[in-house]
Amino acid sequence: MGHLSKTMMVHQGETAGLAVAVWLVVAVGSSLQGALGLRVLVDLNLATRADVSLVSTSAAFAVNGSWIITGNSPAVTAPEWQAAMANLGSGGHGGGLVVSEDNPTATVECRAVRALARGSLNATFQ
Repeated sequence: MGHLSKTMMVHQGETAGLAVAVWLVVAVGSSLQGALGLRVLVDLNLATRADVSLVSTSAAFAVNGSWIITGNSPAVTAPEWQAAMANLGSGGHGGGLVVSEDNPTATVECRAVRALARGSLNATFQ
């Protein structure tokens, strides 16, 4: 048997002026080992430079990964995105998850995020 994954948004609100959407990815396995997992990603769609700076430096944001769409935040630089990815992924084991999305039939954003993540892109949504 394979694995079943379910992604849902469980919280969206503002924390210290930062619009935060927390996504939970729940995977249910077919065996007793690793039967249930829970991962928290912070969605940085429409993030400002101040938002990205906050999640890059605060231990409160050391979760399992990030959901990043750079095209909606043109003022944020590549090093700033990379710092955010590093901190947001520091709460997991074996590195953080990096997820992005693009418009249907487009791949520009997902390619950009993959490059920022140095080739590591765990999931894309189109």
